[in-house]
Amino acid sequence: MTEKSSGFSGLYQDGEEWSGGFMKRVKVAKKQRARSLTKESQIQSAIEDYLRLMERGGRLAYIKNNTGAYKTERGGYVRFGRAGSSDFLLFLHGGGCIHLEVKTSSGRQSKSQKEYQAMMEGLGHRYLVVRSVGEVAALFDGTGASLEDSRQPARRPLKGQLELF
Repeated sequence: MTEKSSGFSGLYQDGEEWSGGFMKRVKVAKKQRARSLTKESQIQSAIEDYLRLMERGGRLAYIKNNTGAYKTERGGYVRFGRAGSSDFLLFLHGGGCIHLEVKTSSGRQSKSQKEYQAMMEGLGHRYLVVRSVGEVAALFDGTGASLEDSRQPARRPLKGQLELF
């Protein structure tokens, strides 16, 4: 049943907005479906839960790499983190490091994220875009990329360069 006020707007019984026609109802329904899909923050939370278990088990150490800004009492903003940096940093036995960027199934990297990825890969780090906990788990259970792949051979300094680590 439909409740309508003056025939131009109202709600359908299932809560969907009605405003003048079938196509409008279809558009509203699509927007509601899109909102109900998994959010990036939900995927990040699930991945963090998994990484916490892996850390407790001694398999790795991780950092959730937050970036953003907050508004001060004076109305200014304080930025934290580096724009474009990955969502998680994983530190593995033997010196391996993996940068994980979390995206939804349809999510895309920003320009600053692509630049960060290129910089990290240029330094010999491994950078992965993951879209589920399953993809992260595959790194550790033998069904996905090997942890050995994340370990890079030690780089020797060029003549005249100092050894930093």
